[in-house]
Amino acid sequence: IVRKISSPPPPSFDFSLTNGGNRSVAQGSSVTNTITSTLVSGTSASVSFAATGLPAGASVSFAPTSCNLTCTTTLTITTLGTTSVGDSTITVSGTSGTLSRTTSFTLSVTAPTDVTPPTISAVVSSSITTTGATITWSTNEASNSQVDYGTTASYGTSTTLNTTLVTSHSQALSNLS
Repeated sequence: IVRKISSPPPPSFDFSLTNGGNRSVAQGSSVTNTITSTLVSGTSASVSFAATGLPAGASVSFAPTSCNLTCTTTLTITTLGTTSVGDSTITVSGTSGTLSRTTSFTLSVTAPTDVTPPTISAVVSSSITTTGATITWSTNEASNSQVDYGTTASYGTSTTLNTTLVTSHSQALSNLS
């Protein structure tokens, strides 16, 4: 009697791809996301990465550009100051041989926070009376308008804050007597 013993065929190769979630980045800055490729079945193999869906003015890199399953790579998205503000769906693909898997996340590009106060110039007082005056001035960037004033060094009065962002400002002072 001849008995043929055969082992089951090896499981077919498969892997999955996941990411660390949605990301937000200010124009002119960079953000990272961790991409994990996990061996589901079969023998470990090399997977390489690519991304699509980037907004205009953004670039992507991976470190490492490929790795052996199960592994992680760090995706870095770098934006320019001119990259469009808004949301984009970034799709990352991992490819091993003829098999490809994808994972997606939302990239939100925001305007950078302005932390530099405007430069004030050309301050002029006009329409001066015994009880009031008009103060005008210019700024090098659009900003709101308000004047603190009073009859003593501690001021004590403010004009109503005008939140309209302008570079030419004017505020009327009253009750100066």
